[in-house]
Amino acid sequence: MYPKIVLIGRSNVGKSSFFNMLTKKKNMLVHKLKGTTYDRNFENFYFQDKKFILMDTAGFELSFFTKKLKKNSLFVQIYTQIIESIKESDLVIFMVDANISSSNLDFLILKKIQKNFKKIFLCINKIDLIKDFFIDNNFYKFGIKNIYPISILHRIGILDLLKSIYYFFYIKQKKKFECFNNISKKKKISIKIGVIGKSNVGKSTLINSLINEKRVITHEIAGTTRDLIKIPFTDHKNSYFLIDTRGFQRKKTQKNFIDSISRIKTINFLSECHVVLIIFDAYLGVTSHDLSLLNLIIKKGCAFIIVINKWDLISQNKKFFLKKNIFLRLKFIKCYKIFFVSALKKIGIQNFFNEIKKVYKNSIQIFTPLFLTKILQKAILYHPTHMGTNHKLIRLKYAHLGGTNPLKIIIHGTQTQFLKISYQKYLKNFFQKKLNIFSSPIVLFFKNSINPYIKK
Repeated sequence: MYPKIVLIGRSNVGKSSFFNMLTKKKNMLVHKLKGTTYDRNFENFYFQDKKFILMDTAGFELSFFTKKLKKNSLFVQIYTQIIESIKESDLVIFMVDANISSSNLDFLILKKIQKNFKKIFLCINKIDLIKDFFIDNNFYKFGIKNIYPISILHRIGILDLLKSIYYFFYIKQKKKFECFNNISKKKKISIKIGVIGKSNVGKSTLINSLINEKRVITHEIAGTTRDLIKIPFTDHKNSYFLIDTRGFQRKKTQKNFIDSISRIKTINFLSECHVVLIIFDAYLGVTSHDLSLLNLIIKKGCAFIIVINKWDLISQNKKFFLKKNIFLRLKFIKCYKIFFVSALKKIGIQNFFNEIKKVYKNSIQIFTPLFLTKILQKAILYHPTHMGTNHKLIRLKYAHLGGTNPLKIIIHGTQTQFLKISYQKYLKNFFQKKLNIFSSPIVLFFKNSINPYIKK
């Protein structure tokens, strides 16, 4: 157990900016628009060679403390996520805005934190925007001992804050936390699982069902997930990172800044994933938008599993014809895993993690040059190469591994630049079949062998 620190405060006080700064990643969306963050997010950061877990949360709203809260199921879930993160934490960083005088809302937030008997550090952000760094005296009325005037933008006061965090955990509570940072530095690989699909196909519901916890906010309103949400999870000694994403939209249908930035972040993060779960809505079938998203995942070289969700909404009479139609729409890809599930009712998800492990292991397999060359020779024997445009026969001599996840195979020969795309596809499918690689793309590279005896 590493020290857990949670960021709590109103909207737009700089929690996500602080999160991005300490973790050195731009994981959380930052915007002047209120309520950019909905879910809580986890990320590690290091200081003085010690590891800490930082949690970002949604901003508190005044409506959370009124009767209106019960009438809005989305607000109830956001509020619950914030309270759960406070309960999980070892330290609360209560963040306020130096430009705005302390209000009734700040006192209400403080009372909620104090109910959980947590150590509190008060961070007064944006002090660079006030004259002579003069802090409102009302902030001292909170009765918090540890107060830190900071500017995230200009990195003012950040070092003092980090030193205090380090002192609190590793000097005052040395026995509790020191042992966890002295464990062997051998890093266990956590399988990163991206969950991708259109809005309202059930991505967040599937994650909640897989980890058996109401961890991600779900709602009938499209776009409830605002950002990439990383969820650490352990199952039978195997560690995973489930990554929820905002509903993937076409460029034409993007309505605002959040939509466009989320789309870019989702595309960029695909290269980090070990396995991608692409979710389709059974009720809508496999649409052209779904196929373009699947094509993007294949082009990125991601190992993937296709999940047809909301299968419980389809009547028994229609299931056979719908399956037939789905397989027809997916005929352009070979050797893939597909699941028909109901995320809400937890139907068909029992062996999910076993299949994810299989697909991941498939994508990182190591093959010897001799083994790959034998497969190449068999492929040529069944279907010989053709002549190049210069009327010379294209010769493929040997193959070796160039990388994993995706599996990269480098084939050496002569006249390879004239190899037809149809023959390249044939070789790719042949390797996929003989290597028994499922749901993981194979990328072929062709190189011309240089004859050292030819005079330059």
